[in-house]
Amino acid sequence: LTVVGLYWNARGSKGNKTAFALSNALIIDALEERIRKAFGDTSTIEERNQRLADQISLLKEEVKEHKNNSECWKYMHNQAQKDLQYLSEDMTEPDQLQAEIERLMRILRKFDIDPEAPENYM
Repeated sequence: LTVVGLYWNARGSKGNKTAFALSNALIIDALEERIRKAFGDTSTIEERNQRLADQISLLKEEVKEHKNNSECWKYMHNQAQKDLQYLSEDMTEPDQLQAEIERLMRILRKFDIDPEAPENYM
């Protein structure tokens, strides 16, 4: 087992991401097994698998929530772009227009939206 672990760890250190992930997973599993034995955890593999499945479900929900937040930010960004367009068409005073553009740019930057990014050009 030691030789196998060292082999996969060596492969991982050479840039093989799959090998690196596998060796890390094996190391973590071995440590968890020792910790379980040290603290007298007598849960079966089925119980541990169920806990892992529950954890995966929670992580999937968090990913889904993150995607929803991402969609919300995209909507807000698009709305701010539209507002910026309307303001540039409606305002007649150049000073007012520039001040309003700067204000909207600050709002975009506050929400970590780069108004200068190529994907944000109309």
